Amino acid sequence: MGFLGGCVKVSAVCVLLFALFIGSLYNDETNVLKRVGFFRYMDGFQRERGPYFVGMLPAMHEGTPWGFTHEEIPDLTGQTILVTGANTGLGYWTAYHLAKKGATV
Repeated sequence: MGFLGGCVKVSAVCVLLFALFIGSLYNDETNVLKRVGFFRYMDGFQRERGPYFVGMLPAMHEGTPWGFTHEEIPDLTGQTILVTGANTGLGYWTAYHLAKKGATV
């Protein structure tokens, strides 16, 4: 059981370090990712369709409004987009707004 016990102890230490890292994200003084500007970078990252990470981590935004407004969605004419669950709820409204901007849904 020496090798197996060692593996269990290493796993426990890894879980502890990961838990401490996640816990540090909730405190402004210990949030390393916030201090180095990682979340500002994520909020400002642009792709060909516009902001890429906006709305993915709403709890981590720093001075940036969460989500999109209808005006911020670019023209999607010629784009084909698959939305699962588009008959009700969030899927319906996602498909609605994408189609309103010219996408084939």
